[in-house]
This record gives sequence, C-alpha cells and structure tokens, in this order.
Amino acid sequence: MSQQNMSTGNHFPDSKGFSPELFVGRAAELDNLMNWVAAPDVPKRLQTITAPPGYGKSWLLRQLKHRLSNRPDILLIDVPLDDLKTETHIRDWLVSVINDARGLYPTVRDSSNNDSLGAITFRLLEDLCQRCNPTILPILIVDDFDELPLNERTFLEKQLLEQFWRHPCSRILISFRNEASLSSHILRRGEAPRVPLTVFTPNVGEEQLQKRATKEESTTLSIADLSPLVPLYKWTHPGINTCLYETAKDRKANNQLPLITADDLKDCWLSPLKQRVQGPSDLDKVETDLKAIINQEETWTLETFAQTLSYSRSLAYSRIQILLALSLVLNDRHRYKVVDGIREIIQAETELRKQAASQNQSANKPAS
Repeated sequence: MSQQNMSTGNHFPDSKGFSPELFVGRAAELDNLMNWVAAPDVPKRLQTITAPPGYGKSWLLRQLKHRLSNRPDILLIDVPLDDLKTETHIRDWLVSVINDARGLYPTVRDSSNNDSLGAITFRLLEDLCQRCNPTILPILIVDDFDELPLNERTFLEKQLLEQFWRHPCSRILISFRNEASLSSHILRRGEAPRVPLTVFTPNVGEEQLQKRATKEESTTLSIADLSPLVPLYKWTHPGINTCLYETAKDRKANNQLPLITADDLKDCWLSPLKQRVQGPSDLDKVETDLKAIINQEETWTLETFAQTLSYSRSLAYSRIQILLALSLVLNDRHRYKVVDGIREIIQAETELRKQAASQNQSANKPAS
C-alpha cells in the first residue's frame, strides 16, 4: 500500500498551481525534512518551515508530499484551517479523519460521542502507531498557519495540535512567516530548529523560468527575453518570478509591448498585501515607507528610518512594526532590512519609472 494523504479537508488547493515538474531548488531543505521523517526517533517531533510570503513554503510542503508518495508507513493528515473554528468543528473533522483512516486501516477504532477531543485523537494515533501492521507514522500538516488570527491559532494549538503532539508516535509539520511563532509552551518545547527558506540564487531562478517555458511550449519565454525588461532584478524571488512570468506570457499572447512595465512590477510585489492591510491609504503608506528606505544602506536602524521619512521616533517604531508584521522587513539585532527579493523588485520598478520619465522628457523636448 502506498503512502496515503487524507483527502478530508485538504488545505492545498489546486489554485496554487503546484506541479512536481515545475519544482526547483530547495534540495537541502527537502533532505532535512526527509531525514526528519525517516528517523525512527527524533528529539523534537514538531518541525516548522519559515519564510516571507512568496518564498515557496507551500510548494516545499507539496514537494515533500510528492517525495513521500510511495511510503506505505506514512499517513499525512492535512489540517483545513478555515473549517476548524469551534470544538464541534474539530470533533466533526476528527470523526471524518477516523472514518477515512478506517477505510485504509481496518484496525482503527471508531469514536464515541462521549469522548473528549484528546481521547479521540489519542485513540486514533494509538491505533495507527500500535495496532496497524506495519505501524503507521501519522504526520499532521498545517500550511500557512500565520494566516489565522492569533486567537484562532491559539485555539487550534490548544484543542488540536497539543493533542496530537502528546502522543509520542506523532509528528507535526507547520509552515508560517518568519515573524510568526507558536503560543503554546508545550508545542514550543517540542519544536525542532526551524527550516528557513531564503530567496533563490539567480541560477535557480533562471531554472524556474526555463521549466515554465518548457511546459508551456505555445508561449515560450526565456530569461533572455525578460531580464532586459527588469533592470536590477536578479530573478531570485519565487513568487515574484511566477507573477512576472505569467504577466509577460499574457502580454505576449495578446501581442502587447512591452511585456513587463513598472506598474506590473508594483502589482507583483504590492497586490499580495491587499488582504493584510486595512485599506488603500495604508497600502500607500507601506509603499512610501519601503521606497524611501531602500535608498539607504541595506541594513538600517530605527533612527535612520525616522530621519529618512521625517517621522517621530514613536511613529517610526510603529511603522516598522507594521512592516515586520507584513514580512516585508526583517529584524536582526536592532538593525532592519527589507527582505531579499522585495528590495530588488522595488529598485527595479524605480529604475523603470526613471527610464520612462527620461524617455518622455526626450520625446517632448522641442527640436533645435
């Protein structure tokens, strides 16, 4: 029997466009995770993947699942975050997980209406880990955990994740942004060193585009076509790479030139933030802050930020906290930096606008 994925509440929608054929890079991170899965006993049974938005946390989880697809001794259980708002929701979901598991492993026992969430979870894990032959390693997968409000994350940690963690045979795999963390001291105690994702190297970014171009033969685009259109950008941010490629592909199909504009660059880095800020004015403030500070040194202090934007120290601190919460800025011992990839794409946007302004000025200059 091959490794099974519990289809109930699958939190990896097809809309994210994952394909094993398009996956690139992350060899060291995959090996790290595969070794953690393969080890018969690990000191820390909770593993977290951290990175800013667009760095490929969800794709890494999908690729891990693909790599584990032939393992008969593993059961991956995807947590449907949007569907587990109350204890009743969790109970109903656990019952559905048990029903699906019983279809795969007949020795899994049914639940009772009088059982607590802890009892239901423990019995399921006990059956998988001790009563099945061969025994099964259950891995709970929680993708994009930081997308939930803090109170909902705290609730799920207490009512679901802690219950899984308490059984010594279970493992938990969670992805969230750099600044996110677990509230539960029980879970933090069991957390292994994080698996952080960085931007791609330029070579891997080029490979990412080449794989997409190869798969879509009718609208082939190469790095040679795109690089001159985006000065200063090295194609290192996985999510922005995809956005720019899809934009250029659509423009090419519609015979539109240029294939990439400054507005396209802005849309690729700024639009994903719209759901995380309160309104257009707040989005404008984020844009203003970042475009001002990227002209300074790569790392900077609170004082530099305040001086550059003409903010008071308290307002500068408040603005930086917003940028940190949006994973646009990282904090390293009281020095800050705009995250890799975002900094370069904003610099590229600024350069394209300067070029356009210069061209317009030349075109409007009267002939002598």
